[in-house]
Amino acid sequence: MGSKNQRKVVIAGAGAVGATFGYTLAQSGLADDIVLIDRNEELARGQVLDLAHGQPFFPAVTIREGNPSDFSDARLVCAGPG
Repeated sequence: MGSKNQRKVVIAGAGAVGATFGYTLAQSGLADDIVLIDRNEELARGQVLDLAHGQPFFPAVTIREGNPSDFSDARLVCAGPG
């Protein structure tokens, strides 16, 4: 991940706002790599698994759980309201 042509978006906060943004972003085709990060790792993992169910209907995109090192090469970092 993290090549110069990669459109990587990190979403900090996998609650309702972050997960909904991830879903909308995945549908839009504007990102190649969507990374969800949350202090509650199980929440982030669950949201990633839920989003993965929609992947057959999305443009090509990788959706995964991440960690703070993912911030370093992200094109965009979004933080939820929390």
